[in-house]
Amino acid sequence: MVDPVVPLGRVVEGTTKTFTFEIADNGVGFQPEEIYLSIWDIGSGTTVMAETNLTPIANYVTSVGATTIRLTAANNALINTFLTKVAETHRIMCRWIWSSGTKSGKALFDLAVDPQTKTADA
Repeated sequence: MVDPVVPLGRVVEGTTKTFTFEIADNGVGFQPEEIYLSIWDIGSGTTVMAETNLTPIANYVTSVGATTIRLTAANNALINTFLTKVAETHRIMCRWIWSSGTKSGKALFDLAVDPQTKTADA
C-alpha cells in the first residue's frame, strides 16, 4: 500500500511555514504519546532534518489531535545550492506512536522550496 502524500504548496528558501493536520484513530482525534518529524529532499535523497522527537508534545498536538507544525528557516533551506534557480521538493514525514508503543501512524507532505529570487504561495 502506498501512503498518500499531501501537497503543502510553496515556500521561499530560508523562510518559515506552518501547516496543520489531524491525528485520529478510527475517526476520533487524540494526542499521541510521541510525535517525530523528518524532512528530506526528494530529488537528491539528502536529509534536511533527521528524525526529531517533537517535545513537549502539547506544543504540537492538542488533546483532540489538532496538530500544528512550524517549519523553521533551516528546515526550508535549499540542499542543492548549485541549482540556485530551481525549486526543490522536500518530503516531510510526521510519525506518531500511541497505546504504549503498540500503535503508530504517519502522514507525508510535499513542500516546494523556491530560491530567494522567486515568490512562494501564502
